[in-house]
Amino acid sequence: MATRQPEKNTEKGKSTADYYKLNTKAIEELVSANKENSPAVSPKEFKRYGAKKHLTLSQWLKALLIKIWLSGAVCYFFLWGLGAYIRSSLDLWLVTAAALGFVTDLVTNNILRLAEKDEGASARYMMLPQKKKFYTLPLNVLYACVLMALDITTYALLRLDVEPVLFGVITTLWDLALIEAKHLIKRIVADAREKAGNTQR
Repeated sequence: MATRQPEKNTEKGKSTADYYKLNTKAIEELVSANKENSPAVSPKEFKRYGAKKHLTLSQWLKALLIKIWLSGAVCYFFLWGLGAYIRSSLDLWLVTAAALGFVTDLVTNNILRLAEKDEGASARYMMLPQKKKFYTLPLNVLYACVLMALDITTYALLRLDVEPVLFGVITTLWDLALIEAKHLIKRIVADAREKAGNTQR
C-alpha cells in the first residue's frame, strides 16, 4: 500500500508539515536576548504596547472625598450608633466632636499624606499639617468642636435631618472654608510684613 504524500500548499509550495517545524534559530535568539544584543526600541513603540493610563485624581478631589467619607463614618458610628445610649443631645454632639478630632488627627491626615503625589501637597487641606507632634491631637479635638458647632447651626437653620452623607458634606465644606480662611490670613500677614520690611529700608 502506497504511503500518502504530505499535502502541498499551492500558494507557497510548502507541505503542511513545514508549518509545525520549530525555528530553532529564532528560539535561541529569543532565549539569549539581553540589553546589549537587542535592537533599540523607541519610546513611541513602548507606548503602543504599554499599559493603559490609570485614572488619576487631583489632590483636592482626593482630600474632598476622603474627608467626606470619614466624617460620614464618624456620624454613622457615633451620632447614629450612640444615639440610643446617650440621651443628652449636647453630650452626644461633644462625644462625636471628640471622635471627629481623633479621626482627623490619627486617620484622615495620615491617609491624605499617603495619597499625595508630591510630598507636602496634602498640607494645604489640613488645619494642622504638622506630623508627629504631641499637641496636634488636643488641638484637632478643639477644632472638631468648632466644626461641630457650625454643623449644629447649619442643621438648625436648614431644618435638616442628620444622616451620614450630608453630615460628611457639611462638615467637610466648613472644614475647607476654615482652612482657606487660615491661608488667607497667612497671606495677608505675610504681605503686611513684606510691606513693613520695604518701608524700613
